[in-house]
Amino acid sequence: MFNPTGDRIAFLHRFTTPVDPWKQRNWRDQLVTAGLDGRDLRVLEGPVVEARRAGLACRKPTPKRLIISHPLWRDDRHVLIWSSPGGKSGYHLYHDPTGLVTQIGADVLRHNGHFTYHKDGKWLLTDTYRHEQTGLRELFLYDLTTGQTRSIAKLFSPDLPEECRCDLHPRLSPDGKRVCIDSYHQGERQVYLIDIGELPHA
Repeated sequence: MFNPTGDRIAFLHRFTTPVDPWKQRNWRDQLVTAGLDGRDLRVLEGPVVEARRAGLACRKPTPKRLIISHPLWRDDRHVLIWSSPGGKSGYHLYHDPTGLVTQIGADVLRHNGHFTYHKDGKWLLTDTYRHEQTGLRELFLYDLTTGQTRSIAKLFSPDLPEECRCDLHPRLSPDGKRVCIDSYHQGERQVYLIDIGELPHA
């Protein structure tokens, strides 16, 4: 992913041990940023960073897989991602030059999702995975200033095979007034547009 200015990229580097590459427990993930020419490579999160965080002079993968997913640039120097630094899973904001980590919405954003910033920077749009008991996926906005949430929809999702599941993958229109999602709540996979209108500014 390009940052807003387009002078750096962020990507996930996934690798595995040669014992059995198809077993997920052997996968290792790193969040990496770099300049467009591949220089100034920075590993913001991953096994080596976690080992350093724990005070270990170790370059080998930790026994437990670190969950790192869905990177998103907030601005030119910050990347938001679902991760578990120090074993604390949540939405974490990484400062690209320094690697400084700040957790976002610890009391509210407790589940991994597919997130994106509203154009005014005040709101974060995200979703949840299928709830095991209710079968619902929730789509909501999180106010980055107040910590409050605004529910948009709760949609039923059948218990499909893993390779056929349908996550919501929400994305905002350029004017911030509509949300595009994937969903299966009417019995077949479709793309939907939801009108959310004007949102209050800070």
